[in-house]
Amino acid sequence: MPRRFSLPRLCAFSASIVLSGCGHVPVTSLLAMSRINFETTDIAAMRAALRIPTAYQARENRMIVEITQEGKPPHRSEFALERVTSASELSLIGSEKRAGTELVVYKLPDPMVAKFEEMRTEARKAKEEKRKGSLTIKLEPDFCYVAEPPKGSLVFSTYLRTSETRSYVAVLQDLDGFSQPEFAEKIRVMPKC
Repeated sequence: MPRRFSLPRLCAFSASIVLSGCGHVPVTSLLAMSRINFETTDIAAMRAALRIPTAYQARENRMIVEITQEGKPPHRSEFALERVTSASELSLIGSEKRAGTELVVYKLPDPMVAKFEEMRTEARKAKEEKRKGSLTIKLEPDFCYVAEPPKGSLVFSTYLRTSETRSYVAVLQDLDGFSQPEFAEKIRVMPKC
C-alpha cells in the first residue's frame, strides 16, 4: 500500500504552512486529508485556496517542492501558481465566503505539472531502491495591503481540493498570521499594493 502523507507533512503543505503547528486544522478535515496520497494524487486536479480579508490582496503565490534523498544533496524547486477565476471552480468553495473577505484559488500551471511529475517519479524511484528520503510540498502565499498595513491581526484560512477529496477541505481555519512568529515577521514588512 502506498505511503500516505503524515499529519506533519499535511501541515507543511498548506499555506505558508511553514507555519508551525496544526492547532487550527479542523478535526473534521483530518479524515478527509488522511485520504490524500501525494504519491499518486492527480496533481493537475489539485487546487489550493485562501480566504483573506479584503483589506489585502493575494499576489504571486508559489509552491515549493523539496526532495531529500540519501547520498544526494537536497533538491528544491519553486513553481509559480496560476490563479483560477472560473465561476465553476469558485462555486465549489463559495460556501466559505464571509463578509469582508475574498476567496482566491490557485492551481499548478499545466507546463509545471510535467516538471512536478518528473520530481515525483524521482522520489518514487528512490523509494523503490530503498533509499531514505522525503518529498515536502509547501505553499507560500504572498500578500500586499490595499490601504493600511496590518496591525496586530491578519486572520486567514486555507483550503485544499484533490482528486481524493473532490471538494474543498479546510486545512487551516481562521489562523491569525501574527500568532506565528516567523509569519508575523513577513506580515510586518508586507508591501502596499
